[in-house]
Amino acid sequence: MLKKAFRVIALASAIPIIAAVAAGAQPAPEMLSIELNALNQNAAACQVYVVIDNVSEVAFAKFSTDLVLFDKGGLILKRLTTDFGRLRPNKIHVMSFVVDPLDCAAIGRVVLNDVIDCEHDGSNSVDCIDVIRLSYQGDIGFEK
Repeated sequence: MLKKAFRVIALASAIPIIAAVAAGAQPAPEMLSIELNALNQNAAACQVYVVIDNVSEVAFAKFSTDLVLFDKGGLILKRLTTDFGRLRPNKIHVMSFVVDPLDCAAIGRVVLNDVIDCEHDGSNSVDCIDVIRLSYQGDIGFEK
């Protein structure tokens, strides 16, 4: 009888944990698609073109990221903050930034290390890095 009571108590205390895991297992809805589109060498600088598609109804007043650029051997070349500014809802934004000095041919992959500033009119519970889908053109990887 005592064993049965312990099993009931253990099961009852596990239900909230199971519910939380099940709720957390649902993927966050995609809000932003960020594509590393092109790299153009301009003298000693590398101009990086990014296409950001805000596929949501949410307006972003501010959006900036922490990017880390790696060489083809896996060593860090640069770490930089990119400020993409305002992102309108249901709109594709083409942006570029310059990394100086940097040889574009040296870049092997880019890592979105974090979202630094993500001011939006959506739910406060949205973790901005979780709602981003990354893609890339060419042979340079782009990942979280």
